[in-house]
Amino acid sequence: MSMTARIVMVSVGLLGVLAFIVIAELGINAGLIHYGVKIGRLDVGGMTPREAERLIEDVGREMASTPIVFRGGGLGPYSWTPSELDWEPRKVEMSRQAMDVGRTGNLFRSLADRVKSWTGGIRLRWSPPDRGKVELVALIVAQDADETTRLTVDEAKLESLIIEAVWDWPRARFYEIPFES
Repeated sequence: MSMTARIVMVSVGLLGVLAFIVIAELGINAGLIHYGVKIGRLDVGGMTPREAERLIEDVGREMASTPIVFRGGGLGPYSWTPSELDWEPRKVEMSRQAMDVGRTGNLFRSLADRVKSWTGGIRLRWSPPDRGKVELVALIVAQDADETTRLTVDEAKLESLIIEAVWDWPRARFYEIPFES
């Protein structure tokens, strides 16, 4: 057998294997969120959108009502719930985003998302809380720190930490208030 014939046979064989993998992957995930897709730490891979919505609603209700505690530098504890910061899980929107992984964008983007979901996973971010309320909470903590401890709170870092804490599940017992050096 000539070298050209061998190369053609190997190429056809590899294309056949690749086609089989693509078809199998499409069949496995037909109507389901791709395996490896998470919303925050919540694994929704392999679920139908409706199943994901129910899970997001159940966990989201608990997330929204569980206090986030901040302390540090002799301050606190300060505590707010995500619902007080106007955060909600937005189950339909988040389920739709999870379902769109590997199904939107051009062919190469879709394939890349599918490979990434199988190999390393894809983590979607929750929707953010109300920015104005987060800023107000950071300002309250900063003013209290200035008046009682003479420490200066890094408000930008605290705002980011508040948003990350809203998305964190399960939550830490408390989050350390960041101060400027």
